[in-house]
Amino acid sequence: MPDVSSLARLSSTLIGLYPSISDARSLAERAELNLGNIDMSGPPRVYMWNIVKEADKTMALGRLLAVGLEDYPDHPNLVLARDDDYGNLTSPVDEPSLSSDRWQPKLSNARAEKIMGSTSTFLPISFLAVGMNRARAVGRVLLSDLGTGTGFLVDGDLLVTNHHVIPDEAAARGARIQFNFQESERGTPEQIDEYVLDPDAAFATSPVDDGHDFTIVKVSGGPSEKWGSLPLSTTGVTVGSRVMIVQHPGGNFKKIALHNNLVTFANENILQYLTDTMPGSSGSPVFDQSWGVVGVHHAGGELAEPVSGRTVFRNEGIDIRRVVEVLEGLQRP
Repeated sequence: MPDVSSLARLSSTLIGLYPSISDARSLAERAELNLGNIDMSGPPRVYMWNIVKEADKTMALGRLLAVGLEDYPDHPNLVLARDDDYGNLTSPVDEPSLSSDRWQPKLSNARAEKIMGSTSTFLPISFLAVGMNRARAVGRVLLSDLGTGTGFLVDGDLLVTNHHVIPDEAAARGARIQFNFQESERGTPEQIDEYVLDPDAAFATSPVDDGHDFTIVKVSGGPSEKWGSLPLSTTGVTVGSRVMIVQHPGGNFKKIALHNNLVTFANENILQYLTDTMPGSSGSPVFDQSWGVVGVHHAGGELAEPVSGRTVFRNEGIDIRRVVEVLEGLQRP
């Protein structure tokens, strides 16, 4: 039988896989747990722990694990728990040991500080500076019909956005990309820097149906020299990691979403996450915590989760590796 610490590690694992309350509630219902006996209030670490405790109390851990393995059949912690090898469950947080006892914190009370979720949210302070620099290469796409989207620059003065934002070369010719459409630290509008697109120089697109919903098009005027370009990650992301989205929600000033930003599904084609977006955010770069682009945001709302097929309420992006494949074969002048 698992001890309390093993159940806590299992609970932390499940938080990463089912981070929203709707996901957690669905997990409990599918495991045939009595929701009337489970307190679903508070943050994820509380209500998921209550689910695991109820499953343990009612001898339903096997059903809970079976549901998890149906959704995530190769997850190592779930496999270990299924095989009753709870002692080898990995901790979601690696706690480094002190190399020397010459420094000790002033407060030694064990209740003084704690990691509050399933993973640490600590980031180096340089994270903020790098993010501000990378955000410069994100712009508002303004279409000829005054519709808007978001796009970002990559190497070679190429703009990446969604196919449903710029579906063809004719749409690209009538579109513009605006950088620095944002508020200053004083809350006043910054000076916009606008460029036209040149699909005759370079253009590629992948349609929404039977494709990956992205478009790549050349930008005239060499904007990368002033605004930079974004590095594209080829390592992918995992469930439970965090992603940020720099975007123009509603076609308005540039904003960033970095709260409630857990990845809830990832495969070689798409990633789904809880990070906020709005209409106008289509084509935004999805960043990992190293500020590498891992996806292109393109959809949100009630979506089908691949593999399980269940309906979920999430946002979704195209894995950037699908874009990289096209970039590598794109003829550049």
